[in-house]
Amino acid sequence: MKKNNMILYSAILLACCTITLSLHAQPNKPWQLQPHIGLSHTLLNKNIYPDKPVNIGQQFGLGLQYALRNHLAFKLEVQYRQFSLQKNITATYGNLIGNDPSAIRSFQPSSIVNGLLGMQYSLLSKNGRNQLELGLGGGIQRLTQGQNMVAFSNPYLLGNMDTVYQSSGQSLAPVAQLGIQNTYYIRCNFGITLGVNVQYAPALYDVSYTRVTADNGSPISFQDFCKATNIVQTAYAPLNFSFVAGIHIAFRRCPPKDDGYPLPKSCFNLLWRNPAPKDSCFRGDKITCAIVNSAFSPSITGYDISIAPLNNLNQQQFLFSLPYPSLSFNISSALLEANKQYVVIVQLKSNKKTEECVQYINPVKRCADACKDAKLPGKQ
Repeated sequence: MKKNNMILYSAILLACCTITLSLHAQPNKPWQLQPHIGLSHTLLNKNIYPDKPVNIGQQFGLGLQYALRNHLAFKLEVQYRQFSLQKNITATYGNLIGNDPSAIRSFQPSSIVNGLLGMQYSLLSKNGRNQLELGLGGGIQRLTQGQNMVAFSNPYLLGNMDTVYQSSGQSLAPVAQLGIQNTYYIRCNFGITLGVNVQYAPALYDVSYTRVTADNGSPISFQDFCKATNIVQTAYAPLNFSFVAGIHIAFRRCPPKDDGYPLPKSCFNLLWRNPAPKDSCFRGDKITCAIVNSAFSPSITGYDISIAPLNNLNQQQFLFSLPYPSLSFNISSALLEANKQYVVIVQLKSNKKTEECVQYINPVKRCADACKDAKLPGKQ
């Protein structure tokens, strides 16, 4: 288990620290499904579990994410965590009652269910392969604490059984989560994710226990342990760290590859950052596009931006040029006729013909607008 934990921690640290990112919006992937598995580390009360104050359990989760314009996305997530306090309780009382053959040790598994709603902020690498996400969310946590009990034959009670630990309970509590994760896209609609989540949730459970340490933190003697009075209190372990690994599944089709026209290495990806819903027209003052570069070449001179009707590309209309490198550009929607489908054309210009390439966005259709479609006096 320790070896697997070290491998997971190392992979997360490497993924989060060695990736160079730039401020691009995430690709046009409005819906994403994100299942994950992980190891959850909960910090326990040191007075109750002094010898092992950290509990480790398995976590399974499923997230549904909807990308908004720019770098933001909504995320709905459900998590199921299963854990046992057996190792924590045994480590605390094992040295004191471990030799008692009549001791009673009863442990039941516990579980936590989290329902979370939050926001994700994304940064995408220049090549579009790595995406770093920061998330903040909140919701409800349901704790089901299994019944655990430890009892031994206390010689100071004439050999009667003395229950030194007992816990159980159910509760609902608010939960807040802060997370960081990195996704490496193997394909345009599939990626591998590594991340870390930090949660705070004051879920309560009832516990009765006998302290095994003195006020100064030193272990108490067996005689003092046998004479000690049980402490009854409502406990909680609010802070949790989860190291997770999962996948991103984006609900979109990858663009088809044209085997007859291999793109040069200097070519780029063209993204529409504020697209209209599918089979709908575009509303807004401008069309915002992003240029994601895949390579650098000193012979590249810039980009030519044009538009053309989708049904007649020969009527191409040149709009403006951009220097190289450029990250984004805007096209005024007033340049498009209402309810007419267009193609946005971006041509990379270079002193070497082998480096030139063209990318398209289509179809682009503007909705009718009284202000944009109004004619000036004297104009037909």
